[in-house]
This record gives sequence, C-alpha cells and structure tokens, in this order.
Amino acid sequence: MARSSRLFICPQNTQNTNRVHSAIIASFFNTKYVGLNINRTTINKAMQIWTSQAVAVGLSISDAKGRRLN
Repeated sequence: MARSSRLFICPQNTQNTNRVHSAIIASFFNTKYVGLNINRTTINKAMQIWTSQAVAVGLSISDAKGRRLN
C-alpha cells in the first residue's frame, strides 16, 4: 500500500472509533475519490502497517480514552 494512502486512511481511522469503522472509512474514501474502490480489508492492512511502523520508531500508541496500548 502506498504511503500516501496510509497518510489519508490513518487519521480518518482515529475519527471513527465505532465497531464498523473500517467499512465507514472505506465508504468515505470511495465517495470522496470516485473510482478508488477501496475496501475495509485495505483499511485494516493500512492500520496494521501504520501501527507497526509507529511502534518500531518508538511512538506511543493509545486508545480513544488515552490509555497507552504499547
């Protein structure tokens, strides 16, 4: 996945914390960028990649309530 795609997806993910957020995020990008055809699997992969990279460089990861996850 392109770095530029992850840069768009990751902030959108943090704004949608409900249970079906991957589908909502995919819908958001498919509506915003006609012809993109992104799916929730792509969103999940982007978040896994982003999270692993963030942890690798020592960034602190926390949940919506501020609880540290790593």
